[in-house]
Amino acid sequence: MIRQSMVLAAGMGKRLQPLTLTTPKPMIPLKGIPLLQYTLDRLVGRQLDKIVINTHYLAEQIAIYLEDRPVIISHEAELLETGGGIAKALPHFGNQPFFSLNSDIWWQETSGNILDDLEQSWDDRSMDALLVLVPHANALNFPGPGDFFWEAATLTPTFRASDCAAPYIYTGIQLLHPRLFENCPAGAFSIVDLYRRAHQKNKLKAIILEGVWSDIGTLDALEALRQRVGHV
Repeated sequence: MIRQSMVLAAGMGKRLQPLTLTTPKPMIPLKGIPLLQYTLDRLVGRQLDKIVINTHYLAEQIAIYLEDRPVIISHEAELLETGGGIAKALPHFGNQPFFSLNSDIWWQETSGNILDDLEQSWDDRSMDALLVLVPHANALNFPGPGDFFWEAATLTPTFRASDCAAPYIYTGIQLLHPRLFENCPAGAFSIVDLYRRAHQKNKLKAIILEGVWSDIGTLDALEALRQRVGHV
């Protein structure tokens, strides 16, 4: 059983300005609830021993919101990107796998629970990272070309070439083992570099979200999602 999780909440949210000039992106409301709370609600009932949340931009607002909750804050004086931010928090996780969730996403399964699916699909011997992908057709507010191809028989994702589109998008939901970060760079770095290294060793795997998912990276995306699920 996976007993720990990281929630990524350190980003600047520049594409959501002017909202993020005074409010950190994880605290922007969706139907009256901060985006961060949507992610935390997905972890309720999982009997987790530990939830680590990284912060950087307007961190005091997030800290105040979380002050009565049993979470650990990993503050970044300098923004470390996804790879560096998780690497900084690794001492909290020991040598055990953990969920990692973005705090600026929304999703809705057609059935089941994607975190249950991650846990049930995890093979500690053969995986360093298990990503959740969503079909491009089920990704709301995402105009990009997609991130991965995917082989169902082996759960293997393959990075798209720069000159082509791919049918699957990475959702910001994943299950990681700390060994993914062995010999990783110091400071800020992209976790994609570690995915590529794991892929070379056949230790990068993925499952598919059956449902809809939305990025909340822009004002247009936020407004479209608000229209779908209800306004502020």
